[in-house]
Amino acid sequence: MEKYDLRVADIFSSIDGEVNGWGQGRFTTFLRLAGCNLKCKYCDTADTQKYDSHKHETLTVFTVIDRIKRYHCRNITITGGEPLLQITPLAELCKILCEDKKLFSFGRPARINIETNGTIFPSGAERLTETDLIRFTVDYKIGENFHPLWYKYLTEKDFLKIVICDKDDFFKADKFLSMYEETLYNDNRQMIPVALSIRMNEGPNDLSGAVEVMTTWARADNPNSSLIFLSDLSKWSLNFQIHKLINLK
Repeated sequence: MEKYDLRVADIFSSIDGEVNGWGQGRFTTFLRLAGCNLKCKYCDTADTQKYDSHKHETLTVFTVIDRIKRYHCRNITITGGEPLLQITPLAELCKILCEDKKLFSFGRPARINIETNGTIFPSGAERLTETDLIRFTVDYKIGENFHPLWYKYLTEKDFLKIVICDKDDFFKADKFLSMYEETLYNDNRQMIPVALSIRMNEGPNDLSGAVEVMTTWARADNPNSSLIFLSDLSKWSLNFQIHKLINLK
C-alpha cells in the first residue's frame, strides 16, 4: 500500500440524509472508507469496520477522484469506517478536491463533509480545518472518549451529532453536553450545532412517537427531569436518516 492509497469500501451517489454543515437532503457523492477504531453495536455499516481485501479496494487518490467526477456533484461526504485513520491520503485527496476548480464541469471546487466519531485527532487533521470548503460532522458515541482538540477546531459551520438508542443515552448525552457546554461556543459566542441522532430501542418505533417521547423527557417543567442542557429545546435539533425513510442507499 502506497502513501497516497485509500482503503475504500464504496463510492456512490445518493442524498445526504443526515445533518451536516452543507445542509441535510442535498444530492451528494459518498466516499465510504474502510477501517474503524470502534465497534458500535448499532453500526449500520458494520462491514466497513475492518478492511477486507475481498470486499474492499485499495485505490490511489487519483483513482478515487476519477470515480467521484463521474457523478458530477460537488457535494462530497467522506465517511466510514473512520476516515481520519487514513489521514495522509485523506488530506491529499481533500487538498486536490478543494483547490482544483477544473475537476467538475461547472468550474467550482468540491464542498466536503467529513464524518468522524470524534475519538481521534491525528497529526495533520488540523490542515483539514483551514479551508471553508470542508465541514465536519462529529458523530459522538456515548461512553467513548471525545478528543479534546475537536473543541478547538469545530465551528458553527460543523455539527456535533450524538447517537441516542434509549432514554439512558438521552440523559448521558445531557450530562456530556452540560459538562462541556462552554467549550461548544467559539470566540464569537456562536455555538457548534448539536443534533441528537435517533436509534430508538425502547418506546414507540415510529418517528413521530420518538419525537414525542424525547420532547417529554426534555420538557423543563417535567417534574421527573434533571436535564440541564437538553431542557433548552433551542440548543439542539433532531436528526433522522432521510435517505432510509425513502429507501435510498
